[in-house]
Amino acid sequence: MDYKNDLLNVTPVWDKTAKAYHQFITEANSYVQSIELPIITQLLDSISFSNVLDLGCGTGHYTLKLATKSRVTAIDLSAEMLAVAREAAVRDGLSPTFLQHDITKPLPFQNAEFDLIVSTTALHYVEDLAAFFQECSRLLKPSGNLILSLLHPISTGLFPTVDQDYRDSRCWDLKYFSSKRRRYFPPWSSVDPDSSEDALQCYHHTLQDYLQPLLAHFKLLVISEPRPDRDFAERNPERYFYSNSQPLFLIIHAKRD
Repeated sequence: MDYKNDLLNVTPVWDKTAKAYHQFITEANSYVQSIELPIITQLLDSISFSNVLDLGCGTGHYTLKLATKSRVTAIDLSAEMLAVAREAAVRDGLSPTFLQHDITKPLPFQNAEFDLIVSTTALHYVEDLAAFFQECSRLLKPSGNLILSLLHPISTGLFPTVDQDYRDSRCWDLKYFSSKRRRYFPPWSSVDPDSSEDALQCYHHTLQDYLQPLLAHFKLLVISEPRPDRDFAERNPERYFYSNSQPLFLIIHAKRD
């Protein structure tokens, strides 16, 4: 993979941490399993679909769930993430189509090819949301569904800007309306944040940044800021306290106009 045009340094970091990421999100006490998955499952159970596009599929956590019910095409920028996903698909006897591609670029599919597009915790790596939602609209059939899980703008608003020293505790204060480019420190990662090779960046988008371009092409059906249930408090009090004090995910269900 050619990394030289990877402005945010996403691909090399994800390639290094793919297995650690998969373990982090699939463990029983993860935020994904305890907060994100229940609402995503509820939304998927409320609609019908037969041909799904999973954008920024990572290690295939949702790809494999979707593939038990539907034809699925799953896209990610990281070859190592896709390798983990392919291995899991073979183990489970499933056959989604995996493609290494940049979701910020035009996608190699026909107009109105899919009836559902899913993207989970990937859009903080997308700078041009207007272009992204326009491409989603192109690829969806009329009245097709779009389900998104986003890192909540409050969460990304806490990330240090690229010109701040992350060691200074003040840089972790909320900066909701300031610089979009942020430093990102994945909690599952052991890469060196001081290494230029391992320095990961992302984009902070406000709620308006997300909704304004979305509503140009889609009708908003559901917007949710899921909270953990009390069972999570018993299983992991520390993570429960943190995730119950601020929203971690913003979940959106929209339908193409």
